[in-house]
Amino acid sequence: MKQTSLAVVLLLVFVGACHNDDRESFEYGVDVQGSFDSDQVQVLVDNHEVINGKLTTSALLGVCVDGIYKGVISEGRHEIRAIVNKTTTENVYFFVSRKVYIGVSRDTQTGQVSFQFSDTPFLYD
Repeated sequence: MKQTSLAVVLLLVFVGACHNDDRESFEYGVDVQGSFDSDQVQVLVDNHEVINGKLTTSALLGVCVDGIYKGVISEGRHEIRAIVNKTTTENVYFFVSRKVYIGVSRDTQTGQVSFQFSDTPFLYD
């Protein structure tokens, strides 16, 4: 009986490991944009770090040159979190059903972090 139970458990684990996730994947990007000045910025998507560094927004471009990430994300619900100087934290949940590009900015007066979502990549001159 124990051998049969063990065989069933192993079979379920094997079938689960071989399951093919049929969710579609899309290109996405995260750009750390306005109002950062030598700030320690960490950005996580679904608890995976995509950006981490001391960043300064280029006055000419409007983006932190070292704060740009491009990747692939699966269809469905996700979370983005930004942590600035290890004190200010903002997170938001979003749903992916096509390409998505996310801008991360900070209000110079309040320090509040915000996210902007776009269907097209951000353009910088």
